[in-house]
Amino acid sequence: MSKSPIAMLGLLVAGCEGPFVPPPPYAPPPPLPASVEVSPDSATVITDDTLRLSAVVRDSTGQVLSGTAVSWTSADTTILVVVNALGTVRGLRPGVSTIRATAGAASGHVTVFVTPLVFDDFATGANHACAVANNHHAYCWGDNDDAEVGTGSASFLEAVPRRVRLATSCGELSPKGR
Repeated sequence: MSKSPIAMLGLLVAGCEGPFVPPPPYAPPPPLPASVEVSPDSATVITDDTLRLSAVVRDSTGQVLSGTAVSWTSADTTILVVVNALGTVRGLRPGVSTIRATAGAASGHVTVFVTPLVFDDFATGANHACAVANNHHAYCWGDNDDAEVGTGSASFLEAVPRRVRLATSCGELSPKGR
């Protein structure tokens, strides 16, 4: 009894293979954002100062979704602007604006109040002045012929108060050129 070579090859191949095992299923898709919680839930920032907001993104089961991209927008960019993707905002002028944090189709918001800049302590020079404001920054304005205002500007006159950088804290002011 002779068997055909094709039949023998079929038996040999069938004997080498095990039972059919389907490939593993694809991993489930990542959960979608269902809510965004912005903190603090209400905030105040002084004009010309910044405030860092934060957002927590959760899925439909309430689990935190870390690493989810969040975009930030301001309802009124004449009052409050978003400075970076980390949720930092800067107050431009007194007023109220809503900041919205969005992740996918979910979003959350916070109301931010921008308060006026108030100068607390003044010092004057011959034709310029400097002051410390309620946001703890120093501002100077006036004649700048000899860079006495300290803004780093080449302007001969700083007509409005400009924030200046100081090497030390603003406890006491003493402008150059008294």
